[in-house]
Amino acid sequence: MPSWSVHTAVASGIFGISQEVADEVNRIIDEEDFHDIGRRMPREPRLAERILMPEEADRKFARRQEALRRIRILMSRGGEWIEAFWLHHTLALLAPRLTAAYIVNVDPERYEANLLEGVKVDMQPLQRKNPVLFRGFGAFLET
Repeated sequence: MPSWSVHTAVASGIFGISQEVADEVNRIIDEEDFHDIGRRMPREPRLAERILMPEEADRKFARRQEALRRIRILMSRGGEWIEAFWLHHTLALLAPRLTAAYIVNVDPERYEANLLEGVKVDMQPLQRKNPVLFRGFGAFLET
């Protein structure tokens, strides 16, 4: 995973996203109760948990609702907030691919379309689970 300073440098230096927005998005995604919010989500409690451990089920449900609330707020801000959100996740998924390309001595620029396609493939299962959240992802990757 790239550090927050890398996320912020790419966001502001390449995409023109303000440093304040990039820093806040990094914090929302990584530093809250659940890390990598958006790509990973707290799961909903199962029926058995609801019956046998209602307090734990309530806690899991509350974590999930809070994660969804934070994402909705971030997305409702629009513009560079959405771009910073998707950029954060794209860089996180792209980093291991770029590392592998350098290890096997492959020029990443030559295979950039394949690298981005790999990121899209990694995001597809998440997109199927929450299509509303992923409405802007395709457009983001085109930039």
